Amino acid sequence: MRTHNHAHAHIHTHTHTHTHTHTHSRTCTLTPTRTYVHQRKGYGKLLIEFSYELSKIEEKLGSPEKPLSDLGLLSYRSYWSQAVLEVIVDRTDPISIGDISAATAMTHEVGRAALF
Repeated sequence: MRTHNHAHAHIHTHTHTHTHTHTHSRTCTLTPTRTYVHQRKGYGKLLIEFSYELSKIEEKLGSPEKPLSDLGLLSYRSYWSQAVLEVIVDRTDPISIGDISAATAMTHEVGRAALF
């Protein structure tokens, strides 16, 4: 990802690799710098969605590493709510937490938290 001003283009990322367990999504694949000018542009939500899409491909359930920052928790709650709503909005038959987890690649705990 990059942003630019009138004279320069800037890469605003920090990457690091770490070993994660099967219950963590790949949220640390790419992390934008934490400056105010880069917030509220949708980068965090994009990366969260990307990490869950990778989890779906791998057929693994995931959740973010903890502890989450206050802003991180807000971003995840927003994503979780939207993802769960997309799964249940047109359903007329009963749906379980397991169904939601399978459709979103979220752990059961995350799926429950998104509903309540």
